[in-house]
Amino acid sequence: MGDRRIGVIINGATGRMGATQHLAHLLALAREGGLPLRNGDRLIPDPLLVGRNAGPLAALAGAHGGLRWTTDLAAAVAGADEIFMDCAATGDRPARPYREADGADRRRGHGTRAAGG
Repeated sequence: MGDRRIGVIINGATGRMGATQHLAHLLALAREGGLPLRNGDRLIPDPLLVGRNAGPLAALAGAHGGLRWTTDLAAAVAGADEIFMDCAATGDRPARPYREADGADRRRGHGTRAAGG
């Protein structure tokens, strides 16, 4: 049995939905040892905080033990993290780069990449 860390991009991480709901739940899940899988392994979320302002991101990341963070959404989406959560203001969504970064449709729950990339 082993642990598998899974990268979760949280865009808009410093907003109400990102910080007080989604991030809080992911961190609670990680503290509990992750999500148990059928084979006995555990899936542990590894958040990547994304937003427009470095100061609030750095403060939020530091408050939770030094989480990963960036202001570069395109680089975050192009990276190895497997799940994308968009918690940013809805008015900006159509222009965002995540729809083209790797061909995946990351809207409305379609945010996971196939195994292997």
